[in-house]
Amino acid sequence: MGHPSLYVLSGSVFLAAMAMPWVISAKFPSYIWYYLPIAFFSFGAAVGLVVFTRLKYYGAIFLLIIVMMAGGFFYTLRVIFPLSTPYKSARFICQEITSRIQPGEKLALYGDFETGSL
Repeated sequence: MGHPSLYVLSGSVFLAAMAMPWVISAKFPSYIWYYLPIAFFSFGAAVGLVVFTRLKYYGAIFLLIIVMMAGGFFYTLRVIFPLSTPYKSARFICQEITSRIQPGEKLALYGDFETGSL
């Protein structure tokens, strides 16, 4: 039969793959073409999880989960994040800081932050 938690994971991935195009087309209709590869990949991964679970290929399941995570990470990093730059840019806060800080002054930050957008 297979491990029940793998079926839950597969079902969750399948539901996300089915819901994603509708959610994206409702909120960001012009970006649907960028999210369709994720939906198709997720659908294929969900089917693969079910097949590998039924056949008890646990090594293949492990590799499929790693490929899902790595693929999602790199696609998000290379495609989705650049699309969101106009909406989540640090440009406005940087412009405000440069208008207030004097040449030679230091800027101190408290806490941890990602430097990617700055």
